[in-house]
Amino acid sequence: MDKLDDIFSQWRGKFRAFFGSTDLGELALPPEIRTDYSVIQIPVSAGNNYPGKVESLPQLSGSVNLKLKSPGVGLELLSGEIFQRGELKLLPEMSRFGKTIIFPAAKLLPRWEFEPSFTGEHVLTLHFELNQSESGKLFLMT
Repeated sequence: MDKLDDIFSQWRGKFRAFFGSTDLGELALPPEIRTDYSVIQIPVSAGNNYPGKVESLPQLSGSVNLKLKSPGVGLELLSGEIFQRGELKLLPEMSRFGKTIIFPAAKLLPRWEFEPSFTGEHVLTLHFELNQSESGKLFLMT
């Protein structure tokens, strides 16, 4: 538990996002990351009795919502291929304050929100779906 406390207490500052080879720029707000899993349970019968269940390995999934300060880059990405797949990286602006989070099997969804501003920067929200990689990992930290 101490290791987790150390990791989370060191994370400070803003993130920069990369999807594939595209630099999405600095994020306007911290990323929203949600994860989930699903398991299939099948009852096993011996005659007329159902004494137990067989359970599948968990299938990991998740989502990431990024609020970008540079809407132009995000809109260019959205105007390309629908449901693009690639590696999503979240890098801390100052590397001494955290670790890079890598989602190896991310998919850009064609759902987005644009929030124009009269006084500040415009913000574009991109939505990504996360799946586990071939090695069974949802994310990696470096």
